[in-house]
Amino acid sequence: MNYVGEAFALAALDGVEPQDLAEAALCAAMCELVAVHGEDEAARIAAKLAERAAAGEFSVSRRQ
Repeated sequence: MNYVGEAFALAALDGVEPQDLAEAALCAAMCELVAVHGEDEAARIAAKLAERAAAGEFSVSRRQ
């Protein structure tokens, strides 16, 4: 996760909005998952992440 955090910090210094980088990172990650695991498995992983997000697992307030 340090690489990802550093990428966000560097992008912010270049004026890239965090939400824009986050969406681009998700798209890039999905392309990689599809390339490695195929569409069905990538979709399963994405669905599981959606469930985790809905449960609040990624909420900043929950980590504090």
